[in-house]
Amino acid sequence: MVVGAFQETNVLAIHVVGAMMAFIGGFIYMFLIASLGFRSDVNFGVDERQYSKARLVMAIISAVSFVIMMIATRVSFDMWNSQEYKKKSQLWSKDDKGYNVHLVATAFEWVMALDLLAFLMTFSQELHIIQLQVVLIRHTDSVLSSPAISSTSQRTTQVLLDTDNELYDP
Repeated sequence: MVVGAFQETNVLAIHVVGAMMAFIGGFIYMFLIASLGFRSDVNFGVDERQYSKARLVMAIISAVSFVIMMIATRVSFDMWNSQEYKKKSQLWSKDDKGYNVHLVATAFEWVMALDLLAFLMTFSQELHIIQLQVVLIRHTDSVLSSPAISSTSQRTTQVLLDTDNELYDP
């Protein structure tokens, strides 16, 4: 969210910090989950070893993409900053030195983002067995006033279970 809210052309420092948090945190998470999957004895109705192998491949793709993206970013900015003229904006144009290398960096940034999304989608088979039950608890406090009694508090709690549409009043 930080990366999208602070675009590269507007606030570069915050964009870079957000991207580093997302991508470095993302592939660390990917490696951690893949390694835990190899050590896990839990069976969710899927072949956990096959999923762990696929997740490890995705983690490696993300790590390699990160290294390529960082190198390409550094090279493109070094080429861009070596130009003789002063840029009026941070927007890249096709005539700028390093433009093609910058496109390579951007492409690998997208590879990392799509790889992380694909990684998260590998959990669909394991998570499909989870069922949620919506419970609505309605609690009201009402104060009754009477001339004889200054105030009396009456508490009411009702629970509505979504599965049966029944009202339970404890």
